[in-house]
Amino acid sequence: MAPSRGKSICVPFDSEEHYAACVADPESFRQHLTEVFDQHPELFPTRMSEGFVLHDKSWSIKQQVMLRRLELKATATVFLVRPSFLMPYMVGRTEAVEKALYLRHWGVPFDALVYVFGRDAMYWYRAEMALGRPAIVGSTVKQPEQLPAHVLADEKHTWALGHEVYVATTGGGGCILGATVTDAASADALEAAYGEFAEEARELSPTYSPQTVCTDGWEGTQSAWRRLFPTVCIILCFLHSVLKIAERCRRDRAMRRLVLGRVWAVYDACTRAQFSPAAAPSARVGHGGPARRRAPADGPQTLRQRPAVRARLSLPWCASYLQRP
Repeated sequence: MAPSRGKSICVPFDSEEHYAACVADPESFRQHLTEVFDQHPELFPTRMSEGFVLHDKSWSIKQQVMLRRLELKATATVFLVRPSFLMPYMVGRTEAVEKALYLRHWGVPFDALVYVFGRDAMYWYRAEMALGRPAIVGSTVKQPEQLPAHVLADEKHTWALGHEVYVATTGGGGCILGATVTDAASADALEAAYGEFAEEARELSPTYSPQTVCTDGWEGTQSAWRRLFPTVCIILCFLHSVLKIAERCRRDRAMRRLVLGRVWAVYDACTRAQFSPAAAPSARVGHGGPARRRAPADGPQTLRQRPAVRARLSLPWCASYLQRP
């Protein structure tokens, strides 16, 4: 959980008995927090290293356990120390809800969970929602050096309460890093939506800026990313280009296979010398060949090997639908 947002810190303990012994003794509690901080500093607020004091303690009526809070000396911010065997917001014990929430991963309805595990549908709904309240980046990336250098961004068009909305989604490193709902697709609205990812990423690394972002051709998306990360390189989505070509050639299957074969040859090109002969025949079929790109600074690299492009083209239906040779 991202401590700066949720105002709580999830700290592992060996067992409930171990936690009960620590929480009853302030010195043991402080010593355990210090040991965990030394091993896993990503679990704690950024200025935890400047010192803390034990703020107060209280009794959880929901879970019948004693809880302590700490205060950072640097900022005077107070955080609840939540033992790892308790769910966020004291919804329940992890051991009691883990199997039911695992089944939710496979779409098992809440009524079925009630039939098997008891409680009521609203309880299981709240238990699931409690998992989604922490900052996404802080939950999926623990070390600053693991923040991806190459990301992709796109908006999912959907509906909420009868109104069209857009889910500004950021992905990278095989993981969803941000998903924020906005009611407009303008540059300003998307800047605010993608800004949540930027804010959460910079909580881990204040100087973080991705090298590249793969987007479609929507100007609002590109403008938003340029404002958030001025040095980022915008890469147009190769998949969108291929889909458009496939759509234009759908009435002539033979032409579609011919053009897509040449497009995929460009996709596999590793150097400019390989790229040019592959692209040249397509200039005679369409309205001009694609623009040449400079070779990457780190040496020859096919489009398939570029992380942001590879993520776009990893969809299971791409190979068959686009008739990749």
